[in-house]
Amino acid sequence: MEEYLYQKEYVMLNNMQLHLSNPEPMLKYIDEKVEKLIKAKSKNEEINIKLEILDEFYKILKYDAKNTICPEPLGHFETKEEKDELIKKKIKINDLVYYLGNICINYHKKLIAKEYRERVPIITNEATIKFNEIYIRALNEYFETLKGNEYKGIFENPPKKQQNLQIIRMIEYRGVVFPMAEPLTNNKIECIRDEHAYGTAFILPTLIERFLIIQLDSKILKNLMKELKDKIEKENIKLTDEEKQYYNIITEKGDKTIFASEKFIRANIYKMFIKYRIINEEDEDIKLLILHEYINKKDNKKIKNKLTLGSVIVSPYANSLIKKQYTKLFNLIFDPNELNMRNNIAHINNESSDYLCLGDTAVLMQLLWDIITEDIFE
Repeated sequence: MEEYLYQKEYVMLNNMQLHLSNPEPMLKYIDEKVEKLIKAKSKNEEINIKLEILDEFYKILKYDAKNTICPEPLGHFETKEEKDELIKKKIKINDLVYYLGNICINYHKKLIAKEYRERVPIITNEATIKFNEIYIRALNEYFETLKGNEYKGIFENPPKKQQNLQIIRMIEYRGVVFPMAEPLTNNKIECIRDEHAYGTAFILPTLIERFLIIQLDSKILKNLMKELKDKIEKENIKLTDEEKQYYNIITEKGDKTIFASEKFIRANIYKMFIKYRIINEEDEDIKLLILHEYINKKDNKKIKNKLTLGSVIVSPYANSLIKKQYTKLFNLIFDPNELNMRNNIAHINNESSDYLCLGDTAVLMQLLWDIITEDIFE
């Protein structure tokens, strides 16, 4: 069995949060991964380390789901299955925050140093909404939080009340079960739950969706146009003057992101792909990815599906362009049947976790960077 897999034991605190009582093996693992990331000598090495971390994280999730010792949750449950599902979800959320969250936070703290700062991507693309400005605001609040600086403004919050955290154990005495408190002495990892960069947490899901769609859109068109280019050279195909215009729109952009949102451009590029048999007209998935909307010939109804996080998660073609480690991460974080983090952040749902905590925010920030730099793509 891998060294990083071990049986975790959680206890309940008086604030109703689960507390990991034996974090030492996990903390050692986190330190090793952060050290590997910061010492990466090339972009490829950094990407491979991130993929290694994600692969090992999924093994940790699987192992912990079966082996973690966890106290019984309080409250009423209709069935045992409902209670078991809540326990599994809490373990999964804690693993995300404690492992990926801690790795990201500690790695990002090292990026504050000038010699590593160029690793933080800066967005330069502007649109009607200046997403680059939104990103910089989110970035600055996040890094100020990492540095331990309070967000300053005209208005201030009242001083935080210090809570004396204690472990609550359920003790049975002569047939009666009652709670007993004991001091909490090991509190090394709770800070990532107590600290927040609230503005950043709310902004990140929108930025992730926005830039995933921009990059994916670009990737799809470039890949298909490359197939067409190969076919032109192999079969000596002659494009019409109009087709050459659409061909050049994509191929002459090089590695720059393509903002091909105009309907007529998309429609004509799609027709060109059909004409030269780059794609199959019956493939509804890729049709929506390129056109975003079209008229169904069978019932004459408009099929419309603007690219969203949800549509990317379920799209076979989109998933084929993304490294499997990241498709798993997208599903874990955003799938409504998993952590559903986007909705839980938007609606401030906290029935099972504080989705605004710094650990979750750090994971989302790293995911956004990996999208911007195209590290997520095959």
